[in-house]
Amino acid sequence: MAVRKHKSRHVTRTIERWARWVRRHLVLWILAASAVDTALLALVAVLISLPGQSGKAISSLLAALLVLLALSVAFPVAGRMVEDRDRKAEHEQTRLELAAEHERARRQQVDQLLTQGSAERLPRLSDVSNDVLGATPTRYSIEGAAPYVARNEADGAIRSLLAKPGPPYPFVIVWGTTKAGKSRALAEALRAMFTDNPAVVVPRGGGQALAELARLGIDGLVKHCPAVVVLDNLDPAGLTVVC
Repeated sequence: MAVRKHKSRHVTRTIERWARWVRRHLVLWILAASAVDTALLALVAVLISLPGQSGKAISSLLAALLVLLALSVAFPVAGRMVEDRDRKAEHEQTRLELAAEHERARRQQVDQLLTQGSAERLPRLSDVSNDVLGATPTRYSIEGAAPYVARNEADGAIRSLLAKPGPPYPFVIVWGTTKAGKSRALAEALRAMFTDNPAVVVPRGGGQALAELARLGIDGLVKHCPAVVVLDNLDPAGLTVVC
């Protein structure tokens, strides 16, 4: 069975090569086919006019003439079909290559816009350190021992806002003086409220980066909603872009 398939593919490829050649040398093919057909027709006419000729020989020549006439038309048509098929295959290959190049460029852009994670996978909340969420690194956090000093009023307010159901999901802004512990309080609230360990998006560049990530279709990486989006040091211009 495999040998038959191989032979069949070989025959098909041979016919296609001939069809391509005919299509590329169409004028030469028409002249040659016309000359052969004319010669055969003349030979048949001569044989018919001569007495005592075998009817079988004349019939064979007529059959050959008809076959050649059919081939003289069939090969150019087949060549055109093969050319069209090859052209479509080339266009499809080009389209796939352009799509792949576009996807590679999109993934590179996504990677550059994310503080952590990539176009392949967003990090989970448990994968993200407090430093990535915006908390200022300290000697204690670097050593891996940075206990959280609760801020009861602020903690309660943030967690209450994060607990609101959606969609639309809550958009919580934490503000205060510099180095007052805003980012650490937010990080602790996120870990306390989102126990299902959601995906986290931390854009590298605030609101403008988030808008660009949305344009690039990063939502396709979020398999379970809601995801957590953290914008550190958000300024009024970035807030305008996000809203």
